[in-house]
Amino acid sequence: MTYSQWSAIFFESFTSMASAFPEEDLDESCDNCGEDRVCYCLKCMLSLCKKCKDSHAHSEEGHDILDLPPLEQNMPMCAQHNDRESTLYCWGCQVPTCEECARENHLKEGHDVVEMTTAALIKRNQLIRDFAEEKNKLTPQLQSQVKNIEEGVEAYKAYFQNLKDAMTAQAEKLKQMVNEVVEERQRELKEMEKNSAIILQEQRQKLEDHVAEIHDTINEYRETEQSGDPEKIKEFADKNMDKISRLKQFPEMVKVTPPTYESAKVDVDFIREMFGTLVFKEHTWSTDERLKIPDHDELIQLPTIEKEEVRKKFGTLVVTEAEPTEEDPQENQRTEETNPPVEPEGDREVSESVISDDEDIPRETDETQFI
Repeated sequence: MTYSQWSAIFFESFTSMASAFPEEDLDESCDNCGEDRVCYCLKCMLSLCKKCKDSHAHSEEGHDILDLPPLEQNMPMCAQHNDRESTLYCWGCQVPTCEECARENHLKEGHDVVEMTTAALIKRNQLIRDFAEEKNKLTPQLQSQVKNIEEGVEAYKAYFQNLKDAMTAQAEKLKQMVNEVVEERQRELKEMEKNSAIILQEQRQKLEDHVAEIHDTINEYRETEQSGDPEKIKEFADKNMDKISRLKQFPEMVKVTPPTYESAKVDVDFIREMFGTLVFKEHTWSTDERLKIPDHDELIQLPTIEKEEVRKKFGTLVVTEAEPTEEDPQENQRTEETNPPVEPEGDREVSESVISDDEDIPRETDETQFI
């Protein structure tokens, strides 16, 4: 192939290749007046000449002017031929090439080949548009996503704080209910203590009255005995025989049993149940949107605390009802043996049998035994 033939093929290929690019990839004129451009406004995405640049830059704030100096004509050396410049560029292989390499390697393969300056111009225009698009569209979008993430972080903080507050409120509610149950138990215990004190006081009073009656009877007998009148002694015996027999017996007493507290074992599972459970669900969130957190009532579901359940877990007070004390059969038998029924057979016998022995009747010094 002669050089003229190769040149014809090359320029035909270059012409078809150049026409395949949009006009904006090959245009170096000002978008306002058509003069040669010297800069590019990244905000407005406009090519501007020197005159239009000055007026455009002062029209309003916020313009971002990118200067476009003329492309240098320095060509890289061919990778295959060190003594030749790569004046051409294979668009298919995206590599610079000399004319011979373009003819022998790239054109034969059907690749598109253009001049190096044309390729540089196309690529520069494409980079400028990409850079402007990134600045005007992509950057704001990324900034919006960053803002969404920041808001999402704050939303998550509020979300977790809501969970903490809900748990704290549940704990306070449980503690309050426990305190109420404790107060109930203590009121019950106080009432039991009061009732027991009343019973014991009544029994003490009964014993004191019994001792006082014994002392009065003894004093009355002594006065009768000192009179020396057999008729009075006999009359005293007849009148007080049943009373003396009764006074020789202890009054019926009531056995008071203090309450016992049956404390239930601390149920850790019950406490955990009262606080609910934490369920982690994987959540896919696109930063293109704002993070949506469910409503408070939807995301926090805590069980209802039943006071009766707390009572059961807290234990119970067990009280044995007061019962009359059982008399000792042996004691009764001993009393009957030492104090047989009195049958008056004479003045002297009556005086001896009315009160057989002071040991069977409590003395004043014995009073402390019943208090």
